[in-house]
Amino acid sequence: MDSALKEVDKCSQQGEVIYMKELGGKIESFRKVPSTILKDAELSLTDKLVYIVLLKCVYSKDSTAYVARDHISKLANISVGKVSKSLKALKLLGYISIRYRYCSLNKITLNKEKGSFVKFPSFIYKKELKSISLVVLANLIDIANKDNYSIYGSLQEISIKIGLDVRTLKKYLQDLELENLVTINSWGLQLKLEEGKGF
Repeated sequence: MDSALKEVDKCSQQGEVIYMKELGGKIESFRKVPSTILKDAELSLTDKLVYIVLLKCVYSKDSTAYVARDHISKLANISVGKVSKSLKALKLLGYISIRYRYCSLNKITLNKEKGSFVKFPSFIYKKELKSISLVVLANLIDIANKDNYSIYGSLQEISIKIGLDVRTLKKYLQDLELENLVTINSWGLQLKLEEGKGF
């Protein structure tokens, strides 16, 4: 195993980033989104979105991000006030720790979660998605068959599994379909989680 892959393996065991080696030596990166956050009924969709955006800002092995609220606001496409409210909720429920620092820069540490994680592809952050579409996609990944990323059932059944009403699910599925991340079929949904490829 070469040194780059050793480092990749070390990161996958310790940090928030998982790497998977594909055929041809291509390495895809993923962020680990705790399933507990996606299923926590006390968190709003905005709170979950802020957590997913924080994952994008974490580059250290100790799960720490040095980030200003206005930067999180820009990445999530929500107001600074909503970011503050979501950070408070995440902190109150123990998902993050915050140390306030000079200027508006905060040291935010994502607390280690036990249990299952959703592998959230890093290339998704480059897509032009509506903010909440990120959360809907993470929920869909969580319930999908891990072998082929398919979800069987009607939209009504799928909406119940992820805790949204059918109308809201359809709205965000349109966004995901436009970005070529989901295909809606007669039997259910097919997720396309490889950059530049579909299943």
